[in-house]
Amino acid sequence: METRPPFRAYAYRRGLVILIAVMMPLVAPCFTATVLLPDAPLALRILGLVVLLPIIVWMLLSVGMLFDSRPVLEVDEHGFLWRRWSETPIPWSAVDRWQARPHMGIAYVTVWLKDPASNPPGWVHAILRPGNKWLGMGDVTIPGGGLDRGFDEVAAAFGHFAPKPPLPLEPRLARRLEAARRKR
Repeated sequence: METRPPFRAYAYRRGLVILIAVMMPLVAPCFTATVLLPDAPLALRILGLVVLLPIIVWMLLSVGMLFDSRPVLEVDEHGFLWRRWSETPIPWSAVDRWQARPHMGIAYVTVWLKDPASNPPGWVHAILRPGNKWLGMGDVTIPGGGLDRGFDEVAAAFGHFAPKPPLPLEPRLARRLEAARRKR
């Protein structure tokens, strides 16, 4: 197998700035409803707070990503590191399987782990994990957007570095799959 340098993808800073600018108009009315209008109905103030808090958390995380010069995703022969998941690399030996798949028009690389408890996520993904599982995604889900590299490059990096799944026991199917792998 040829040696290839590690794949690295960084945060797409222009996209982060655009998303922050688009979300700002939501912050002003919610902030006004919760803080500046104490005589507003309680239901409106609670609704404003429910909308405002996740947006503010997301915006603070996005601003942090703007100033972080480290790669967000690294894939090499030892495993992969998805910094939005955790700061700990996940070795290929911990990966059960992975798949590039679309969901609602967005492409994802989703990874199923053999023992998810041994590679715990950060607090954001700990909150998002049940929803991802409900949607049929794996333990670690890497979206196709938000990186300075295209999704095809991300999927190709996983395809190159990740161990291939075992061949099926049925000989004809195994030969066909092996031929398809060589052709690819």
